Amino acid sequence: MKSDFDLVTKGFLQYLEKSGQLGKLPQLAKEHIRLSRTMMDPNLAIVQTVIPLTKQEKQTLAAKLEKLFKRPIYVENRINQDILGGMFIRLGDQVIDSTLKSRIEQLREQLMV
Repeated sequence: MKSDFDLVTKGFLQYLEKSGQLGKLPQLAKEHIRLSRTMMDPNLAIVQTVIPLTKQEKQTLAAKLEKLFKRPIYVENRINQDILGGMFIRLGDQVIDSTLKSRIEQLREQLMV
C-alpha cells in the first residue's frame, strides 16, 4: 500500500533527477533541517546585524536573552545590510527590533505629525 507521502517523495526525486539536481539532495536536506530548526526551536535566537558578531558578543547576547526569557538561548547571527545598524532579533514568535532603520522610520513618523 502506497501513501501520498510515497508519491510526493517519488515525484520530488524524479524532478531532481530530470533537472540534473539529484546530487543536491544532501544539501537540500541540510537546508531543510536548518530552516525547520529555525522555525521550530524556541531557544534559537536569529540575530540580524550589519557586521558579524564576535563569539564574545554572541555569548553576551545569549546570556542577556536567557535572563530576559528565563530559558537557555543560543544565537545564530545573520548579516543583513538593509538594517543599517543595530540588530533585529527573532526568538520564536518574539521580535526585538533595535535597528537603526526602524528608529529612523519611527522618527520620520513622529516628525510627520
